[in-house]
Amino acid sequence: MFSNNEELSQDTVFDVLSSARRRETIAILREEDTPIELTTLAEIVAARENDTSVEELSSQDRKRVYVSLYQTHVPKMEDAGLVEYDQETSMVSLKARAAEIDQYLG
Repeated sequence: MFSNNEELSQDTVFDVLSSARRRETIAILREEDTPIELTTLAEIVAARENDTSVEELSSQDRKRVYVSLYQTHVPKMEDAGLVEYDQETSMVSLKARAAEIDQYLG
């Protein structure tokens, strides 16, 4: 885990951004003014990945994205210090240091 004053290495940034799902998650979190529930985040990611609306998603698509965010993607971004995840409330938010990766995003 990174401390707030530790600079993100280029390798860490590239590792985090190597996943389209993580890039999409960061984009969604940037659009939100407040923390977002992981379930809601997963639905939005799944809808965008499947080029459909949240209402049109299958339960399998919702679950697949939720599990991958919960087990892999959110922890990786949290370890890099880019997001904060509160397990008690299931809320995810973008941390201020996420601005450090803006130069790598198009």
